[in-house]
Amino acid sequence: MSDPTFTPPPESQRGTPGKLHHAVPALAIQIVGGGRAGGPALTKEQKRFNQLVGKIKAIRAKIDRFKEVDQELRHLGQKMILPAEEKLTLAQRDLVLAMHASPHKSMLTKRQHQKFRQVMNAEITMLLKTMFLAEDAQLRRLFGVYSETGMSYEEMEAESAKQAREEAARWFGDDVDADDLDDPEKVEELLKRKADAEREVENEEPEARKKSKAQLDAESKRNSAESAVKKTTRQIYLDLVKHCHPDREQDELKRAEKTEWMKQITAAYDVDDHLRLLEMQMTLLTERENAFADFTANELKYFNESLQRQFVTLEDEMMMSHPLHTGNMFGRLFHPNRSIMLRELEAEQHSLKHRTNAVGLNAKLITSEQGFRRYVIDYVLPPTRDQEDVDFGDIFR
Repeated sequence: MSDPTFTPPPESQRGTPGKLHHAVPALAIQIVGGGRAGGPALTKEQKRFNQLVGKIKAIRAKIDRFKEVDQELRHLGQKMILPAEEKLTLAQRDLVLAMHASPHKSMLTKRQHQKFRQVMNAEITMLLKTMFLAEDAQLRRLFGVYSETGMSYEEMEAESAKQAREEAARWFGDDVDADDLDDPEKVEELLKRKADAEREVENEEPEARKKSKAQLDAESKRNSAESAVKKTTRQIYLDLVKHCHPDREQDELKRAEKTEWMKQITAAYDVDDHLRLLEMQMTLLTERENAFADFTANELKYFNESLQRQFVTLEDEMMMSHPLHTGNMFGRLFHPNRSIMLRELEAEQHSLKHRTNAVGLNAKLITSEQGFRRYVIDYVLPPTRDQEDVDFGDIFR
């Protein structure tokens, strides 16, 4: 194995506890005296290490960026979009109540009256699903008046919840506590548990069979490399804990800083985040030589496998940190370019104001018999479940 050297971070990049994610040491394996004609070159695993470190650093930066934008989008959405949505929703409610109280509904033909009931059912259902009117008692009573099934809103909710629980039971198993299905964190935990179980099944080795000498040797080397990495990681962890333990610190500010470091050190060790421990070692224990620099080729190969698994995990984290997947109600307006995202927010705000004005015009329209009839006739009903489940392949046959 060529003589590798880990390049330490410059003094300006050595982070503080609260800024570890923004001041990551620049890790890389370099060859001392490399680059000259005929000189030593990086091995395959050394190159792979540098590539993985670079990919992990890049994806961490993207995750941090997603989280920052997610928070900004929530703030701007609550400031710009939520008030406009509330005005639109209340205007739609006023229109529904005016239609219910209108004397013109008795002038409709039988077919038009049937559609009027469908219109009212669709509008009331939509309003009761909003955060503003979910508990509106008057709309809940009207739901029972126009319900196609004759069920009250409470009965419909109970039936929907029952179907959801039955579906969840089929997905997660009958032994799942029903109350867990109402807790988003518990549902996320159940999904992770199911994914882990499926992964274990996929990774299960076939029935034990006699291994060849080459297989046994490879397994022994791997176990030895794994043991070396874990031993080195353990030693780095202990050194960091000893260096950062806050109990002996008298200064309150430094104690708080070390407490934060301890949280990050323990978190990294608990999930086998070898790279994070290595970064913290180079940040905090700058007088120590990097323990990973002495790894053999086989040990570095195992360490790279660990980094690859970490990268895959970070890919999942990146996907789940995207504003579309964080439960952000304004996630649909996300754009990686901030100026474009701001334009999207302004456009959405303008659209909501335009729709609110249109509802106001409809409220004036239905005050006349002709206008009321025209509103019902022109109303486009949402597709039914049967229409939503159409096999689109049939359209082209």
